[in-house]
Amino acid sequence: VIGRATTYKRLLLTIKSEYDNVVRALQKREDEFRAAKQRMAASMSDPISLMTCQRRAAHLRERIYVIQRETAELQDEMERHKSSEEQSTWIPGLTLADSEDPEALDGHLEHLEAQRASLLERKSDGVSLEVKAQLDAELQAAELHRDQLSSENYLLKTRYKSLRLVSDRLSSWEFEKQQVSLEELLDSTLEDARQTSVTDDDGCGMNAELFEHEEPTGVDESLLLADRLDRFLELFDSARYEEAALLAARSPRGVLRNLDTMEMFKGGNHTQICT
Repeated sequence: VIGRATTYKRLLLTIKSEYDNVVRALQKREDEFRAAKQRMAASMSDPISLMTCQRRAAHLRERIYVIQRETAELQDEMERHKSSEEQSTWIPGLTLADSEDPEALDGHLEHLEAQRASLLERKSDGVSLEVKAQLDAELQAAELHRDQLSSENYLLKTRYKSLRLVSDRLSSWEFEKQQVSLEELLDSTLEDARQTSVTDDDGCGMNAELFEHEEPTGVDESLLLADRLDRFLELFDSARYEEAALLAARSPRGVLRNLDTMEMFKGGNHTQICT
C-alpha cells in the first residue's frame, strides 16, 4: 500500500514506524512477562529441588559408607589370606629355614614324640574328674570327722585332767593329814577343775596314762566295780565322807572320779552316782 501511494507515503511510513514500535514494545512486554512467569515457576520449584538433592546426597553418602566398609573387609580378608599363605610355609616352633631342613624336622619330630609320651604317662597316673570329685568329697568328710574327734578328744582330756587333779588332791590330803576340811578341799578343787585346760604336753602324758591298767588282771571287773560302788554308797550314807572320798579317788579306772561325785559331796545327793 505504501509503495503504491504517492501523496501520503511519508505519513504512512510514519504510521508504520509508530506501529512497529508499538508491536515491538508489546512483544518486549510479553517476553518480560513470560520471563517473569518462568522465574516465578523456578522460584516455586526450588524447595522441591533442594529436598530432592538432599535425599540424593544422603543416599550417595550411604552408598559411599557401604563401599568403604566392604573395601575394609576385603582388605582384611586379603591380609588374612596373605598371612595364612606365609604361615603355611613354616611349622610352629621352627623358623622358615628349619621348616625346610629335613634334619631340623626330624629333631623337632623326636621332641614332639617325647612330649606326647610324657603327657600319656602323666595321663596314666591321673584319675578322671568324677573320681577326683569323689575323693575330694571323701577327704572333706574325713577332715570334718577328724575335727569332730579332735574336739571330743580335747573335752575328754580336759575332763580326765580335772578328775586326775581331784584324785591327786584327795590322795595328798589323806597322806599329809592336812587340817583343811574335806568340804573346803572339794570347793577349791572344783574351782581349779573348772579352770583346767589341756596343752599338747599334757595330752601326750595322758595318752600314756590312759592305757595303763589301774587294777591287776585276772579279776572280774564288773564285780569289783559293783563292790566299790556299794562300799562308796554305804560310806556316803553313813556320813563317813572322808573315807568315801578316798574310796572314790582310788576307784578302778576312775569310775568314781567325776564331777557328779564331787557334786554329791557338796549337795549330799547320791542319786546321780547310782545311775
